[in-house]
Order: sequence, then structure tokens, then C-alpha cells
Amino acid sequence: MATFFDWITDPHNHERLHKKNPVSGQKPKDIRQEIANIVNKKHNTAWTELQVKSKIAYSKTKYREAMKLNSTGKGARVSCEQLDLCPEFVRLHQVYGGNLAANPPPPRQSTYFGDEPTAYDISDNESSDLEAHDETSDTDVHDDSPLEPVNKRRKGNSITSPEILTTFIDRMQQLSYQHRQAYDENRSELRQRELAIEARERELTEKLLRVAQDLNRLAEEARVRLRQELAIERAEFRKEMAEERAEFKREKAEFSKERDQLKMENAALRKELEVLQKNY
Repeated sequence: MATFFDWITDPHNHERLHKKNPVSGQKPKDIRQEIANIVNKKHNTAWTELQVKSKIAYSKTKYREAMKLNSTGKGARVSCEQLDLCPEFVRLHQVYGGNLAANPPPPRQSTYFGDEPTAYDISDNESSDLEAHDETSDTDVHDDSPLEPVNKRRKGNSITSPEILTTFIDRMQQLSYQHRQAYDENRSELRQRELAIEARERELTEKLLRVAQDLNRLAEEARVRLRQELAIERAEFRKEMAEERAEFKREKAEFSKERDQLKMENAALRKELEVLQKNY
């Protein structure tokens, strides 16, 4: 958002954006598209002209709300409540709070303290309902405002007085400290989660090792039982083969005996046949 606020708080750009009779190519829609292109190119985002329109309207709304706080009798100085509500109040007041100087200064970069930028972020959801306010003129922004334009002769009450800047810097440092504290707490919580995850990983690793050892033991026991069963089956098979071989030998011997007997009977029959042939 720093680039966005740098652009809209630049007096030259403010004058271009709110010019009454713009020429072709310099109309508010074209200027808003130019802002979107600048932000997208620098931050690799995807802003559209409508989003820029909504964000400008949202910034004006926050500025008006901060200005209303000044109407409660707090004087012309910037209060912490105003900075809480609108962190870019000082810069927005330079373009919305009075007439611009004839020779406006160049764009300023956002003040940066610590680890966090001072600019507040405007989400698309917050700014989506504020598009209708974009056409509001600058006079609508500060017509009812009790603050006077920046006057060089009244530096004591100026928005850029040393006291206001000191208050602003103190507030930014306080916000930076709060952000740093929140960052440290989040980092500590993340570290605790990492330690818990590492402990869980070690526990799961040990469990997997135990399961692997149990599986190896069961596999070895299964191999031993299988070998024993195979040995028993092999012994039984050999026994059966021996019995079958003995039975085969016995049958073979009986067959040989029967064959010899048949040969003897055949020889006897041949002799009887020869005797009969001789007699007849």
C-alpha cells in the first residue's frame, strides 16, 4: 500500500485525479488505471481500476472519520486516536485538508520503523462497498472539518509540527514493538509446533522400526516352519517311494516266477505234442 499512498498523496497526482475538465486520456478512470498499473508493476499484484476506485474511497472515508475526532475539542493537533483510525492521516491531510501549494513537493516515501510499514492495508472486502464515494470532491472532504489548512505562519498548530511528528514517531515505534512482540510469539509457537512434529516423527520412526523387526522375526519363524514342513513332507515322500519301489520289485519277482512257470508249462506241452505226433 505504500506505493498507492505515495501516489495519491502527491499534490501533482492529486490535481490530475481531481481535475474538473480533464482531456481525453486524463480522465479519472484513466488515472485510476494508471495507478493500478504502477502498483501491479512494482508489487506483482493484479489490481483493477475498480479496486483503485474503491481504495481511494475507503481512504477518504477513513480520513473523514479521523477528522471528526478532531471536532470533539481536541484542537488542531493530531491525536493518537486519529492515527489509530487513519495511520496515513498526516499525509492525506496535506492533499485533502486545504489548498495545494503552487509548487508542490515531490512524492514522499512512507515512513518505516522496525519490521512493519506504517500504512494500513485495505482489503477488497472492506473497500468493495465504498465505490460509490469515489466521485466525492475534495471540498466534501474538508468542508465540515474544524482543521485549518497548513499555514506557514502558524507552525505551532501545523500538522507537521515537531510535537506531532514526535507523537507520530512514538506511536509508530509502539506499533512496531507490538508487531515485533506478536512476531516473536508466533515464532515461538511455530517453534513449539516444529518440536512437537519432530518428536512425533521420532516416535513414528521408532514404531516403524519395531514393526519392521517384528515382521522380520515373524518371517524368519515362518521360514523355519516351512523348512520343517518341507523336510517332513520330503521324508514321507521318500518313504512312500521306497514302499512303492519294494512293491514294484515284489510284483516284478512274482511276474518273473509266473513267466518261468509258463515257460516250463509251454515246454511240457511241446514235448507232449511231439510225442503225440510220433504216435500218430
